[in-house]
Amino acid sequence: MLEPTMALLSRRGFLRSLVQTVAAVALATQVPVLPDPVKPKPLVEPLDPDMKARLIREFLNTPGGREKLAAAMTLPIRTHIDYNRLGRELIPIQQMPQGAMAVYDENPDLVSEVVR
Repeated sequence: MLEPTMALLSRRGFLRSLVQTVAAVALATQVPVLPDPVKPKPLVEPLDPDMKARLIREFLNTPGGREKLAAAMTLPIRTHIDYNRLGRELIPIQQMPQGAMAVYDENPDLVSEVVR
């Protein structure tokens, strides 16, 4: 029976050789492994800035238009708020005492020593 580490290494070796074989076959046959993504065509042609400003002005003049603008703005604003909230949760904030200088090293795990 093989040792557990030997079995793990043999599985890794098998997977590595499998990936290398697939890549070699793809290169030899000139067939891409993953197809190029197809960019979808926009459903509506983009508006020029003057036309966009005129439409917004027209929407702002009526109550129904203001409701449509508000509904159209809800999703982008909500997405922005969600991204900000997620960023605040992911990035820790370090509380510092009053008057302390904030000094951040590029690599905090690296220990520097003075050589004399």
